[in-house]
Amino acid sequence: MNQMGNNIRIARMSKGLTLQQLEMLTGIKYQLLYRYENSIQVPNNKNRSKIEKALNISLLEPSREDYEIKQLYDSFFMLLFMGERDFHEIENNIRENNEQYKKSRLYYLVLLILYVIYVLEQNDKSIHDMENKLEKMIEHDSQANCLYWQYKGVKFYHRKKYHEAEICFEKAAALYQEECYTALNLYHQFFVFKKRNQLIEAKKAIEKAKSIFSDSNALKRIYSCNMCIADIQSLCLQYTQAIEQYRACIYLAKLMHYTENYIAVLYRNIAWNYIKANRFEEALDELKKAEEIEKTNSLMILYYIYSYYRLGQIADAKEWISVGRKTLTTTEYRNILALLSGLVRSYGQIPEAKLIQKAAEIYQYYKELGDHEMILFYLDIVIELYEQKEDWQNAYLYLKERVSCTASYQI
Repeated sequence: MNQMGNNIRIARMSKGLTLQQLEMLTGIKYQLLYRYENSIQVPNNKNRSKIEKALNISLLEPSREDYEIKQLYDSFFMLLFMGERDFHEIENNIRENNEQYKKSRLYYLVLLILYVIYVLEQNDKSIHDMENKLEKMIEHDSQANCLYWQYKGVKFYHRKKYHEAEICFEKAAALYQEECYTALNLYHQFFVFKKRNQLIEAKKAIEKAKSIFSDSNALKRIYSCNMCIADIQSLCLQYTQAIEQYRACIYLAKLMHYTENYIAVLYRNIAWNYIKANRFEEALDELKKAEEIEKTNSLMILYYIYSYYRLGQIADAKEWISVGRKTLTTTEYRNILALLSGLVRSYGQIPEAKLIQKAAEIYQYYKELGDHEMILFYLDIVIELYEQKEDWQNAYLYLKERVSCTASYQI
C-alpha cells in the first residue's frame, strides 16, 4: 500500500503534474488522489488502471525501464564509490533513453544521478531547479535519500557553508547504514571537519573511510584518504608521518598510472614538509626529483629559494630568485618572492623594518584566509626577524600568538 502511493506520487511529480492536473487526466477527484499518494486508501482496480494509463506506468509489476534504471543507478554509485569522475557514458545513456525512463516509477533515481553530477560540476542553476522536486520524490527511499543529503552537503561545502554541510551529512548518516554509503559520507565529512579545525574528528572520519575503501580495493579513494591523512599530520606538525603518507601516495599514483606532473606535486609536498621540519638538504633532494618531471613550477621556485637561504647557500638562492622574477605572476607569489628576496639580501645582517613589515603583512594575509599551515610558517619568520633585531617585546607578542595557534591544532 505504501509503495503504491509512493509510486503514484513519484510518477506524477516526474511528469511535472499537480494533483489537479492528474484529476483532469483520470477523472478521479484530486482529494482521492491525495489519499492514494499518502497511503490512506488503496485505489480499486478501475482507478488504478486510470492512473497507470495517465502516467504511463505499472503500479504493480516492475517494468523493463525499472530494471534498467536500477542497473544504471548501481553502476553510477559504484563509480562514485571507487572515486571515478568520468560519467559521460551514463549521461549519454540518460540523454538517449530519458523519455523511456520517464515511464518508470524509479525515474527519481535518474534525477538523483543528474543531481549528483551537477553538484560535482558546481552547476548551480541546475541544482536549484532540481532540488525541491527531488527532495519530495526520494523521501521514501532511504538509500537514495542518503546519497541525496550527502551531495547536498557537498554543495554547501563548495559554497563554504560548512555548518549547513555538516547538518546534511548528519542527516545522511541517520538514513542508511550500508558500509559503502557510510564510507562516502565520512569522506565528505572529513573536509568540513578540517575546514572547521575539528582535526580529531577529521582524522577519525578519514581513517574509518579509508578502512572501508581498502576492503573494496578502491584505489583512487585510498589514495585520496592517504592525501587527507597526510594533510592532517602536516597541520599537526607530524612531518615524518606526513612524509610517509605522501610516499605511499606516490606508490599508488604510479600504480594507477597518474601523470608525471601529478607525481611531481607529491614530491613538492614531501619537500614542503621537510622544509617545515628544518630538514633543508632532504627538501632539496625532493625538489630535484620534482624538477626532473616539471621544470618550472611556482611553489618549487619558492621552496628552492627558502631552502638554499636556510642552508646559507646564498648564490644558489639568488639564482632561483632570478628565475622567480621571470616566472611568478600572481600577486600572492610575487609578495612571497619579495619577502624571500629581502631575506636573502639581508642574510647575516640586522633586518630592516621594511622587511619585517613585509613578513607581517604576508602572515596577516594568511591569517585572514584562515590558512593555519601558512600562518605558522610566516609567524616563525616574523618572530625570527624580531629576534635578530633584538626587538624582544614584539617577538614575545608574536610568540604568544604562535603558542595559541599551535595549541588548537594538536591531535
